[in-house]
Amino acid sequence: MAFKEWKETTRDRLFLLLAFLLPALWLVVFGYGLNLDVEDIPFAVVDRDHSEFSREYLQRFIQSRYFSFRGYVDEERTLDRLLAETTIRAAIIVPERFQEQLAAGVDAAFMQAKIITARFYADHLLSRIPGERDVIVEERRQRVDNNPGSVLGERMRAMLWPHHPYGTPVIGWLHEIQSLDRETALQFYRTWYAPNNAILVVAGDVDAAELRPLAERYFGRLRPTRDLPSRTWVSDPPNVGPMRVTHRDEKVRQPSFSRLYRAISYGTDTGHQAHALDVAMEILGGSETSRLYRALVEDQRIAVSAGASASSSGLGGGSVSIWATPVEGVTLEQVEAAADAVIAEFLRDGPTDVELTRAKNSLSANAIYSRDSQESLANIYGSSLAQGESIDDVVNWPANVEAVTRDDVITLSRQTLDINASVTGWLLPEQGQ
Repeated sequence: MAFKEWKETTRDRLFLLLAFLLPALWLVVFGYGLNLDVEDIPFAVVDRDHSEFSREYLQRFIQSRYFSFRGYVDEERTLDRLLAETTIRAAIIVPERFQEQLAAGVDAAFMQAKIITARFYADHLLSRIPGERDVIVEERRQRVDNNPGSVLGERMRAMLWPHHPYGTPVIGWLHEIQSLDRETALQFYRTWYAPNNAILVVAGDVDAAELRPLAERYFGRLRPTRDLPSRTWVSDPPNVGPMRVTHRDEKVRQPSFSRLYRAISYGTDTGHQAHALDVAMEILGGSETSRLYRALVEDQRIAVSAGASASSSGLGGGSVSIWATPVEGVTLEQVEAAADAVIAEFLRDGPTDVELTRAKNSLSANAIYSRDSQESLANIYGSSLAQGESIDDVVNWPANVEAVTRDDVITLSRQTLDINASVTGWLLPEQGQ
C-alpha cells in the first residue's frame, strides 16, 4: 500500500520539486540539520516563465509558514540589491520553460535549489565580513608578519615595483585588510567573479560534443560583467641605481642574502624571450649542477644553499631571484661578493654547450612528465591561458625551449641581470644576538 501511494505521488512534479528542494534548502543553506525550526525567511522572486505552472509552484513557497514573501522583481540585479540591504535573505529565480526543464527530471529541481543556496550563502558570508576579515588578518600575521623572510620579501618587492600592483602583497597590507568593508568586497566579487573573466578547464576522457551541453546547462545562466574593466597599470619610474634593504629580527637564526631583478614574462615577451630566460636561470641556479650551487656550496664551501629562479608567469612582467645562505663564520658580504663573481662570469662567457643541453633537457622533461597528471595538466592550461598565452603556446612549450640558443641565453641574461634594476636584501638577527 505504501509503495502504491509513493508511486502515485511521484507522478506529481511539483511534489517532487518541493520534497527535494525544501529539505535541501534547510539542510544545506540554513545548516539546521534535523532541526526545522525555521520560520518567516524573507524572500523575493524573479519569474521568467510567467506560466500557470510557475505561479502554482511559487504559491507553495508563498503560503508556507517557513517563508515570508516580499514580492516579485523584474531583474536579478534588484535581487542583488535586496540581498545586500538584507531586505531579503533568500531568492528564487524561475527560468524560462521551467515546466519543460522540470519534466527532464529532478536534476532541474536541484538546479533551482542550488541557485537559492548560492544566493543565500553569498549573502550569509558577506554578513560575516568582520569575522572573516579577522581570519585574514590572523593568516597574514602567521604567514608574513611572524616570518622574517616573508617580511623582507615584501619590502624588496615594494621597492622593485613602487607603483605597479606587483609591489602589493597578494594577501594585502595589514592596514588595508583591517579597513576592508562589506560593500568593497561585494563590489569586487560582482565585478571580477563573472564568466567573461573566467576560464573553464575540464580534463579527462571527454570531448567537446559531450561537454558543451553540460557547460551550457550549468554555467550558461551566469551573467557576465558589463563593461568589464581592462587591466591597465601605471609604469614604474626608470631605474636610477641598485637598491638595498636590511631586515633584522630576533627570530632570525640563519642570515641570508637575496636579490630581485625586474624581468620579462610570457605575458610581455616577444618571440621566445621568456623561454630563454627560464633556460638561463636553470643554468645559473636551478639545481645542484648549476653555476651558483657548484661555486658557492661545493667548490668554495661558503654557503649551505645557493640558487636562482625566474618568475615569468605575470601578465605585466616578471622577476628573477638570486639567493644564498652562508655557512657559519662566513659573512653576507663574502657570500654576496662570491655570487656576484659567478654572475659576472656567466654574463661575460655565457653557458657551455653541455650546460645548455642539460638545462633544456631538464626543463622539457619536467614539462612532459607533468602531463601524466590530469590535475596538473588542467592547472597548466588554465594558468597559461589566464596569463595571456594560447593553447599552442602550452603544447609547443618543450619544442620552444629546445629551440633556445646560446646567444638567446646570453642576450636575455645581460638584459635582465642589471644591478641597476635590482633590489638586494640582507636578512640578519637583531644586533647583539
